[in-house]
Amino acid sequence: MAFQDSTEEVKEVWTTLEFISSIIGHIIWPITMLIIFWIFRKHFSNIMNKLSGIDATATGISLKFDQEIDEAIGENLTEQTPRLIAKQAMKIGEKRPSFKEVTPYHQMMNIRDGLNHRIILKAQENDISSQNKTNIDLKDELLKAEAISFQQAKLFQTLLQLTNSNFTNITQSQVNKVKLLYSNLKL
Repeated sequence: MAFQDSTEEVKEVWTTLEFISSIIGHIIWPITMLIIFWIFRKHFSNIMNKLSGIDATATGISLKFDQEIDEAIGENLTEQTPRLIAKQAMKIGEKRPSFKEVTPYHQMMNIRDGLNHRIILKAQENDISSQNKTNIDLKDELLKAEAISFQQAKLFQTLLQLTNSNFTNITQSQVNKVKLLYSNLKL
């Protein structure tokens, strides 16, 4: 009888250990993932900020948009940061001018219009006809005539691609990055 009791006790202990092992097996991966997310939360936060503009119907346009901006900023910004100078200061007691609120999308369209204007002016300065030519054609001719550098042409091409994307859900942060690139374009 003592022999049978000890065998049953071993079976009970063994089943209890198997039960504990199966629970640990089911719980360990979620706990491991939580620990990984906790350790790398800052990195995941940066990634999530990149993905914040994607909706269910998008194919990653916002993420691609951020990557293009970040790459262009990395390639084109010099060590000097641009100085902002106020063109007009307000006097005490003067009424504030009323500004029409402009969406980030409209700001991108204004940058695109500015790009069009700048490339046409540069072409005219170099006696290049802009009749029936796209901005890319003008950029190529200016590059061929050595009126602009390869770096300027590349930055212009990048800005043109960014401003021609019809992604209406862009953020102000993205527009500010594009504005910074636009201010560094020397045409």
